[in-house]
Amino acid sequence: MKAIPDFTETERWTIQTTVDERWGKGNTEILVADVDIKLKPGDPGLTSCPAMFWNVGQWNFVVLKSADNRYRCRFFRREDLEQMGTGIDEYDDIAECVVTLLQTQADCARSLDQGFPG
Repeated sequence: MKAIPDFTETERWTIQTTVDERWGKGNTEILVADVDIKLKPGDPGLTSCPAMFWNVGQWNFVVLKSADNRYRCRFFRREDLEQMGTGIDEYDDIAECVVTLLQTQADCARSLDQGFPG
């Protein structure tokens, strides 16, 4: 199977710019990582995928690339580590993926009444 390509400079810029719009430029460091996941539920093994990870306060975020122009995202709180998503398994637009991730997390934080800055 062909390796999944790393995030392009444009994809990285899109993620960083969207995060900067939420929390201010230079306030959030985004780290490059690799994660091992099952691309499909029946897959016998794991596939290594490039990922972008950041945290703000008690919240952690990850966007991973599962193929060319295919993205998945999750967020979780440090205290309980329960992974949450947007309700959409995979995106074909990186901007839509990140914006929806941040909107979903903000809604979740409000519902938990955590006083998280939106």
